[in-house]
Amino acid sequence: MIQLSIPNISDTEQMSVARALESGWVSTAGPDIGDFERKVAALSGVRFCIAVNSGTAALHLALLALGVGTNDYVICPNLSFVATANAVSMTGAEPIFIDAAPDNLQLDLDLLEDFLQNHTDFADGKCFFKGTQRRIRAIVPVHVLGDFCDMDRLLELARSRGIPVLEDAAAALGASFDDKPAGSMGLLGTLSFNGNKILTTGGGGAVLTNDSQLADRIRHLAHQAKSFPLEYIHDAVGFNYGMPNLNAAFGLGQLARLPEFWAKKQAIRAEYEAGFIDVRAISLTPHGDLHRKCGYWLNCIFTSEARQLEPYLEANEIQTRKLWVPMNRLPMYGQNLYIQREDHSFRWYEDSLCLPSSTGLTEEDQAIVIRAVRDFFE
Repeated sequence: MIQLSIPNISDTEQMSVARALESGWVSTAGPDIGDFERKVAALSGVRFCIAVNSGTAALHLALLALGVGTNDYVICPNLSFVATANAVSMTGAEPIFIDAAPDNLQLDLDLLEDFLQNHTDFADGKCFFKGTQRRIRAIVPVHVLGDFCDMDRLLELARSRGIPVLEDAAAALGASFDDKPAGSMGLLGTLSFNGNKILTTGGGGAVLTNDSQLADRIRHLAHQAKSFPLEYIHDAVGFNYGMPNLNAAFGLGQLARLPEFWAKKQAIRAEYEAGFIDVRAISLTPHGDLHRKCGYWLNCIFTSEARQLEPYLEANEIQTRKLWVPMNRLPMYGQNLYIQREDHSFRWYEDSLCLPSSTGLTEEDQAIVIRAVRDFFE
């Protein structure tokens, strides 16, 4: 089976983890954590990185640090992995969903602008939804598959209503918008280091920020809000969200190979583009532009025959998957406010099929994938 997206592990990572094991630092303290955080912060163009045990934990902590809580709203894309909305719900707040754009998978900024201008009030530096007069505490753009909406425009829209931006850059490590790294443009950003991401720590995530007070607050909450180092004194409801040293050591080994991974992702994209250039029945994930350096975490094709193509490729030992079911179609979010005109999220989902994109994908295996897709349409 040619896998969809699996980790690329070499002797470099194994030696790094072995060194950590020999040191005895295996849990949520140890020198590799700080080293990993410093290197990710430098790579991401921010002052502070707080390493945690998942991307979901990173989102949860970032939202809490922004003061998000019960009866608040947070604006999220309708087309995203469920962790984004779930992290909002974990704070007691409620997601408001914005449809995907008609020409790409990212949050529709025309809809967002219309919603903010015509359906919110702005007073004393705070934004409120007119329908309920509950406060909108944050906007969380998701860099879907490692690409971007127009971040300059989004940040200006958010500033006009006093709403902080939290970037969900789970799949966008190494990507950039106008040379600004993913996760560095909002007040906060989050990353994921799950096993299927460009860089993995096995399981893990991180919060990125340039704000020292937010960084201190997040680090505090991630370690049970312990306020005194020598006794079990805690000053808030905290969480066991710290990244173990073993995972950080694994991540350091992966960081040493990140340029290799990045180059491979770009090469995979180029091969799919060349391989499908004359297949009129399909299109690839909408391309980046001069402003966007896309990470191409997964390469996704779109066709009205996606439902038939998926089992065909499975029968040919090629693993694929569709994009996420849009949030408004999940049972726990079906009653949430959904801002849309033509429900592009569902169209993107229905026509989608993600193809093998692992950094360990060989040229021979990618040629097999391309040939199988072409055979299906010929």
